[in-house]
Amino acid sequence: MIYDFMAKIKDVVNKKVLNSDSLDKIVSEINPKFDHPLELKFVLPSADSPGEFLVKSQASVSSMPGLHDPELEEAIRCFQAYLDEIATAIEGDISKKDAFYNNTKTFKRLYDWA
Repeated sequence: MIYDFMAKIKDVVNKKVLNSDSLDKIVSEINPKFDHPLELKFVLPSADSPGEFLVKSQASVSSMPGLHDPELEEAIRCFQAYLDEIATAIEGDISKKDAFYNNTKTFKRLYDWA
C-alpha cells in the first residue's frame, strides 16, 4: 500500500531558504542521518506569502496484517524525524494540526494531540 504524507512547516525565520535549491541542499545534508532516506517534495509559497511551505513524501507499506502496522509506524516516525530536522535547519515550526497521512482507505493526522 502506498501512503502519502504531508505536513506544513511554518514561521520560517530565514525566508531566503524558501526555494527548491536551498531545501534540496538541506535534505541532501539530512539524508545521511537515515538508513532509508526519503524522497521529499516541497510546495513553496508565492513571493508574498508568509514563511511557510508544505513537505510531501510517500511510503510503501506492506498490506500483510502482521507487517502493515509496524511498517506504517516506522514510516510515520521517519517522516516526523525528517520534519524535525528540516524545521531545525530552517528555524521553522512544524504545524502539527496541518500534518496528515493517507491512502485510498485511510486519512489520519500525523500527530496525536488534543
